[in-house]
Order: sequence, then structure tokens, then C-alpha cells
Amino acid sequence: MPINAFGGGPGSGKTYGVMEHVILPAVAKGRFVITNIDGLDHEAIYAYVAENAPKGKIVCIGHIRSCDRSAPEEEDFFPGEEALDKPMAVPDAEYGRVWGGDLVVIDEATRYWSQGDKVKRGHAYFFREHRHFTNEMGHSCDLVVIDPDLTMLARALKGKVEMSSVTHKPKAIGLNRYSVNLYRGVKLTGKPMSTGGPFAFKKEIYSLYKSYSHAQAKEQPIDRRQNVLLNKSLWVYAAAVLLLFGGGIYFAYRFFTHKGKAAEGQAAVSASAPSAAASGGATGVPAPAAAVKTPEVSETWRVMGRFESGDLQYVVLADDSGRMRVDSPAAYNGMGAATAGRVDGQRVTMWSGKASAGPGSLIPGGKSK
Repeated sequence: MPINAFGGGPGSGKTYGVMEHVILPAVAKGRFVITNIDGLDHEAIYAYVAENAPKGKIVCIGHIRSCDRSAPEEEDFFPGEEALDKPMAVPDAEYGRVWGGDLVVIDEATRYWSQGDKVKRGHAYFFREHRHFTNEMGHSCDLVVIDPDLTMLARALKGKVEMSSVTHKPKAIGLNRYSVNLYRGVKLTGKPMSTGGPFAFKKEIYSLYKSYSHAQAKEQPIDRRQNVLLNKSLWVYAAAVLLLFGGGIYFAYRFFTHKGKAAEGQAAVSASAPSAAASGGATGVPAPAAAVKTPEVSETWRVMGRFESGDLQYVVLADDSGRMRVDSPAAYNGMGAATAGRVDGQRVTMWSGKASAGPGSLIPGGKSK
């Protein structure tokens, strides 16, 4: 495995990520781990691995060795060139140096290999050749470094890092979770090759180590302004947006439903107009004047008969005063008492017009020479 790095601000979940994705899987595979991380509960880690092993599968649980914080500063912390490509036996349980086949996890890496500082020759050699230090079980050495600022690692180490995992907490929204960005190398200014989260901290994993030397130590926020959810102005803006959004939905609903009700109301008013007019007359309240409508049947003219002169035929009409007029028979249908036509846009028949005191009618079909 190449050298991997875990970065992120203090309390962002770096050590948690190493525990969940590096140490626990390594122990479950029977690896030997050496680390300077304080507060690891070795027995609890072994129990967790055993309890979470796949059912029916025999698991060879590995072993964790802890070293002092000052150990990585020693020249002989890593195996020398004499151990290169020589499988080594299982290390002693209390051995505080790196052994062939170990998974090496170093916290606060810039404390030992910082940019601008000279890296010890044996350490630089291990960074280049770590895969050639093996044990009799077939494991080769792997290295994982943890630091808040990976860009400050020494050049001899930084150039060998293949992947960096940078964690951060979304404190701006008050979540006790962590997000992860993965980068190639330690160039953290470009676009990450993958992102994930926010993920919840699992209590069963978090209890396997202590982030503080004192068991009861606890992180406390020093500036609550970084949590945008505590900003009163934000809640005012959010309430205003909700009111505007809700008002828009309400008025849109009123607009579209009001049209249907208006049409129904208009139909109801039209249907009740005659009865309203009648009730208005009964109560003595004058009803609104209705629009004057032209009668369908003429009250002035009525058909008296037909008149024929040579080859010409006419329909004779008369009014109540005795005045007479003739009209073209083409505008009339029927014969005799069934004769009907239209004059001045009104229907005229034998029975239209007003009753006349004069003669009832001319003889239908009469002839004149």
C-alpha cells in the first residue's frame, strides 16, 4: 500500500477516520499495527473486531503496539537497510519501534517531519523503500500519517504520499458530523477526486480511543457565530421567504378557484332573474328595467291574402289602420291560412298584427285583370 495521509482541522474527525478505515480493518486482517496515537483501548478494539466479524468466518485478529510520542524522532525508529527484503519474525508485543510488515500510523506527523527541516537519512530511506520491509506472514510495511496541515510535511515524505483524506465538520449548520474530501497527493487546492458526507460518528467506534489525554475533556465552542443557525437574521429571512411562498400559493389558489365560482354565480343569477323580478313586484320594490327586446311576431302587419296580376303575384299585408302593402311571395311559405313570412325582421301571419275593425281579409288567391 502507498503512503496515505489524513488531514483536517483539530477535532474534525481525522483520528476517527483512521480508526474506522485503517486500524480496525487492519486488525481484522491480522496485521501488526504500531502507532503513537494516545488513548487507544487495545482490548476494546480486539473485542469490537471479534464481535463484528462475519458469522461463520474464522478471523485472525492482529495486534496493536503503542510507542511513545518521542519515538518517531529517533534515528532507529524505522528498520535499517540491513532488513531490506528479509522477512522478519513476529515482533515482541512490547517492541516500540517499527518492524518488518508493520502498519505504521503516526499522529502529528509535522512534529517529526516538517517542511524545511532535514529528514534523517534512515527515515527518508524508509519512505522510499517501505514496501520492501516484510514479515514471515507476507505483510509489507505501510505508512499512514496524520496532521492538521498536510501541506507542511517534509518534502522527502510529501512527495511519496499518494492519497490524502481531508475531513471537516459542518459546524456552520451545527452538525456533529464529518465530511471527507479525497485528493491525489497532498495538493489540496484543486478539485477533490471524490467527496462524501456528512457522516455520523459511530459511538461504538468513538469509544475505542480518546481524543484527549483527560477522559472527561470535551470540545467547547468558543465563538457561536460560526453556527449560522444561531443567526437571528437568517431565521427572519427564512420566515419572510416562507410567508412569501405561502402567500403566493394562497393567492394562486384563490385566483384559479375564484373564476369557477364566478361562472357558477353568474349562471345562478341568470336563472333566478325572472323570479327575482316577480318577487320585486310583489314587495313593491321596483325591479331593474329589463332591456327592450324586439317582439318575434309583428304587432303591426298581418297577411291578408295573395294578389295576382298577369304573371305577377304579390302577398298583401295590412295594418290595424287599414293601410296596405304588397310583398314578394318569395319571402313567404305556405298557402292560405298557413301563409307566413318575415317583414322588418318580424314574423307575419294571418293572425299577426292588431285586431282590425275593417274587413277580415281579402279573398286568398283573388285575381285582377
